[in-house]
Amino acid sequence: MIVKITTCKDAFEGEVVKGLLADNGIDCHLQNETMSQIYGGVQAMAINVLVREEDAEKAKELLNSRPQEGPIDADTPQQERKSIKRILLESFLVSVCLLALFLLNAWLNNDFQSFYQYALFAGCFFIGYTLIALLFRMRRKEKSE
Repeated sequence: MIVKITTCKDAFEGEVVKGLLADNGIDCHLQNETMSQIYGGVQAMAINVLVREEDAEKAKELLNSRPQEGPIDADTPQQERKSIKRILLESFLVSVCLLALFLLNAWLNNDFQSFYQYALFAGCFFIGYTLIALLFRMRRKEKSE
C-alpha cells in the first residue's frame, strides 16, 4: 500500500525530497508533479510525496531530521554587497557600450576631436545610472519593510 508522507510547495522541493529518500534507499513517487510544472508558479495542485507503507516511518524520520532552510534574508550584508556590485557592473557595462557606440560614430564620420566629450558623457552617464539604480533599490527596500 502507498501512503502520503508530506506535501511539497513546488516541484523543486519535491525533487529534493525525492533525492534525499532515494539516497537512503527509499523509493517514492511525486503525485501531481507534472500538473504543477504545467501550471508553473501557480500552486493549483500540491505535490504529494508517496512511499510504500513499510518505508513511511523511516522516510518521515529522514525528513524531520534534515536541516530546515528558512527564507533567504534580503538584508544580509553579503546579499547587499552582491546587489550593489551588480548595479555597478550594469552601470559600467552600459557606459562602456555607450562609449563604444560614440567612438564608432566618430570613426565613421572621421570626427575624433569630440572624443573627450564622448568620454565625459559616458562617465556622467555611468554616475547617473548608478545613482538612479541605487535610489530605486533603496525605495524598493523601504516599501518592502
